[in-house]
Amino acid sequence: MKKFATAIVATSMMISGTALANENWANKSGDVGVGANLTLSGVQGLELRYGINPAMGVGLTVGMINSTASTDGGDTTATGQIMALGVAGTYKVVKAKTASGSLVLGADYTSTKSGSVTDDYEGGVAVSDLVLGLGFQGEVFLAKKFSLHSKVGLTYDAYDGAEAGAGEGYGDDDTDDDNDYAGSTIALSGGILAGAGFTVWF
Repeated sequence: MKKFATAIVATSMMISGTALANENWANKSGDVGVGANLTLSGVQGLELRYGINPAMGVGLTVGMINSTASTDGGDTTATGQIMALGVAGTYKVVKAKTASGSLVLGADYTSTKSGSVTDDYEGGVAVSDLVLGLGFQGEVFLAKKFSLHSKVGLTYDAYDGAEAGAGEGYGDDDTDDDNDYAGSTIALSGGILAGAGFTVWF
């Protein structure tokens, strides 16, 4: 991990002379970026970014997993689906021509379903969650249109905890019971690799 961080810093220093002599690569006002992202709460997927002005930006992360597996000699199909959306805003507090440091405020929504399908049965359990995050994101511009970023910060999950039971049946497992939420979780997450991603700018 230390070698990875050293490589990024060294590369940034090598290209900083070019950027200093020319334009500000880190100023993405009015620019759109597409890449990959991992939010503070763990939402991983495709990210769309937009620079509102030289200091502020917004991003949308979309992640999806759809899995099926045959069990019981093919008589039953186990299913799993995860759909996650993350929205975030950034505000630069550290500015340079090839790097920036920004405060990050985000909200992530995750919907998870797991169940099974047979000839006369289809149902399972669905769980949804909303997590808020506040942290710091560092970003290095290796070229005018390419950047790497990583973040660290706190997350708050109001629907999680030792006594939380957020599952709700669907299909043949459907019930009239509402989701029962109890407990909350505050966590410190992120790091050089955790919370990392890249962006291609247009």
